Amino acid sequence: MSIISIGIPVPDRSALPGQTGSGEEVNLQYVTQNYCANSSNASPTVATPAGGIFSYAPGGISGGANGTIVIASSNPGNYTVTYTVAGVGSANFPINIGAVIDTTVTGDSATCIGFAPSPSNLTAVSGYSNYEWFKDNVSVQNGTSNTYTPAFNVAGSFVYKVIITDSSLGISCAATSSDFAFTVNALPTITIINSGGGFCSGSSTVITTTVSAGTIFAWYKDNVLISGQTASSLTVTEVGEYTATVTDSNGCTSLISNGLDIEQFDSPSVTITTVPGTTICSGDTATLTANPTGGTGPYVYSWSTGVTTQAISVTTSATYTVTVTDANTCTATASQAITASTAATTIASINNDAAMSFNGVDSYVDTTSINLGVNATATMWFRPNVGGSTDYTLFGEADNFFQYLARRSNNLFYVWIGSGAVSGSDYIEYTGVSSNIITGEWNFISLVKTGGTVVVYLKNSGGEFSESKTSSAWATRSMDFDRIGARTGGSGTSGRPSFNGSIDEVAAWSTSLSSCDIKGIYEATTTVSGQPKSANLLDANTTIPAPVYWNRMGDS
Repeated sequence: MSIISIGIPVPDRSALPGQTGSGEEVNLQYVTQNYCANSSNASPTVATPAGGIFSYAPGGISGGANGTIVIASSNPGNYTVTYTVAGVGSANFPINIGAVIDTTVTGDSATCIGFAPSPSNLTAVSGYSNYEWFKDNVSVQNGTSNTYTPAFNVAGSFVYKVIITDSSLGISCAATSSDFAFTVNALPTITIINSGGGFCSGSSTVITTTVSAGTIFAWYKDNVLISGQTASSLTVTEVGEYTATVTDSNGCTSLISNGLDIEQFDSPSVTITTVPGTTICSGDTATLTANPTGGTGPYVYSWSTGVTTQAISVTTSATYTVTVTDANTCTATASQAITASTAATTIASINNDAAMSFNGVDSYVDTTSINLGVNATATMWFRPNVGGSTDYTLFGEADNFFQYLARRSNNLFYVWIGSGAVSGSDYIEYTGVSSNIITGEWNFISLVKTGGTVVVYLKNSGGEFSESKTSSAWATRSMDFDRIGARTGGSGTSGRPSFNGSIDEVAAWSTSLSSCDIKGIYEATTTVSGQPKSANLLDANTTIPAPVYWNRMGDS
């Protein structure tokens, strides 16, 4: 910034035109010749003799009739003030007015902590003598540099300004810039979360974020930017290490997030096994068991029935579905249709011309030991000769007291499944069965044991009857017998005599037959006088398993 050079005031002399040698000289003085653009008004300190006229040259200076110069209204430049007294003469005084100091400061008004602003410096107009920079009214730099680099390592809002000094007029003219606001923004923070740590084969998992601020995201897999993924969550279908950043409204980007190693879990598979099969007889029970493989145990089960155990028992026709969830929340699903049928199991018939008679005294059939297990079935046809108060034994076991017998005297039918000495928990009364036995007629009876439950079926000309009882004492006991028609020896013991009548087609299984199977055996057998028929328990085309014991009682 240059200022036009100034002259030295020269008082009027007598030799100069317009003045006499003997008269008073004209004199004009100001405090100084040089003024800063922001100086106060300048008035003459001496203007003698009085009554003179002030003039200003060249134009651009704002001078008054009394010699006062309004500096703020004058243009920068070099001027001469002339004071003229008529009849006496004139005097000149040079006035130099400096240019306005340009206090403009330019620079970046904000940055993110740890990142230099762009441009990196605050810059004032160059060419002046001195620049003193202030941060929050504290001097931070004083010298000839018109630039200052603001700190950006601490977040916050700061105010900068500069005092510029211009000494080109021989005096120090200074001006202060406006406040320059500069903000150092904190970086947003980001944490990424995935509760499972992976995804199931053929599936995906979602990584979510927790941020302090920001809505623009960048995702990385194995340190490589995933193109196009800018949302706050990421659906993952590939293994790898995932990280993310977030950018806030200030344009500040977080440091890289924590890393998540996402793996792929092996999903389980599941099958359903059904016992006794996919078709059951109405009223019977099918047990469906889910059998998971693969995945990571333990497993959680959820059946379409609402049951959450590994196995369920069902009695009705439906499609049953199980979903297995492993420890990694991977799932597998399987379904099984169950049909509940009222139809008898189909089984062929064979000739049945003979039956075995029992005298009620010492008749019996020694079967040796038939050990059937905790799930078992025994069937026979019997025709009692006597009723009323007569007791009789149909099956008996000499050691472990398996037997069932009818006591017509008090209208009770007992099933005993004991172990050692007989106790009250060994037997249960079946009153409904006993009341429907017909004396002098063929009766078909079957006993089906499933754990602690025994169902007795009775069929004769009077109809079909069944009765179910349960005893916890029976649950683990095998159903065994070694006598037909008596409990021990020939005549029985303790008032339990041998059977008096006829017995035919005795069979036993080491499994629990369904009611449809029992119905099929019954319907395949007829007792028409002269040509009776019996169910062929070795029929290769039936679904009924072959018995472990079958005594045709006289037929070959």
